[in-house]
Amino acid sequence: VQQKNDPEKLKCILKSLAERKEKYFTFLRIKGIPLDNNKAERSLRRVVLKRKKSFGSRSQKGANVLSILYSVVFSIFWNNPPAEFLHNYQEALQLSDNVSE
Repeated sequence: VQQKNDPEKLKCILKSLAERKEKYFTFLRIKGIPLDNNKAERSLRRVVLKRKKSFGSRSQKGANVLSILYSVVFSIFWNNPPAEFLHNYQEALQLSDNVSE
């Protein structure tokens, strides 16, 4: 509940919470939706650390290529058993070679 003396920033946050209450609490209504997004954040951690160590990309094209590569590699990794990663990655490379010919 907003108070008369609340700072403008707090009023804005409270208004946003009130307007989107249904969206913020979806996890309470629908079984199987996690309370947090830690899985998504943990999956991005490696990418963020790699970017930090390598000082980012030198160009927008390089950033675009890396984002596609990371998307493909992490999709293969998260959707298959890790023991089969290299095999599945090689299959994906062969499929991309066939498509580009």
